[in-house]
Amino acid sequence: MRMKASYVLAALLLVFTAVSTAGESLVYDIVEVVKEAFTAEGTFDTHSREKLLEAHDLIVDILDEGDYVDEEYIGAMSLQSLVMYNLACLDAIDGEIEEAFVWLDGAVSAGYTDAVWMAEDSDLEPLRGDPRFEELLDKASEIQENREENWCPGDEEECSCREGESACGESENSNICH
Repeated sequence: MRMKASYVLAALLLVFTAVSTAGESLVYDIVEVVKEAFTAEGTFDTHSREKLLEAHDLIVDILDEGDYVDEEYIGAMSLQSLVMYNLACLDAIDGEIEEAFVWLDGAVSAGYTDAVWMAEDSDLEPLRGDPRFEELLDKASEIQENREENWCPGDEEECSCREGESACGESENSNICH
């Protein structure tokens, strides 16, 4: 089993750093639960599925309630893709191929776009060879390319959005053309 905790925890730290505010955050609670899903060596253990499902439920609660600040929503969405990705890995390892594809599709749809890691991740080996895996790799790559293409530096005059899109969103933190 590949040691992935360093990768996941680094991503979690970036998400938490980006969204943390003074005081406690709902996202912080989720980060703590996800950290418990990995051993000290950075691998899955017998409690990983339980902890990742708990984190997923917390994320769904945040998104369903709508009672969050924008930063918490962004953090929850980012964490959701990582949690779903790791649930896909666990299911693939356990031979639950159909469930693994459900989680992996959800992860990509929620914003997981690291197609390079997905292609190399040994946990997903049982999914390779299935055309759905290649489709998800392509989908993740396409989403990432669109993000990079539609990123703007914050000044609408410097943005290269397509006709009909507004540049840089409604707030100072939104640098994606939409």
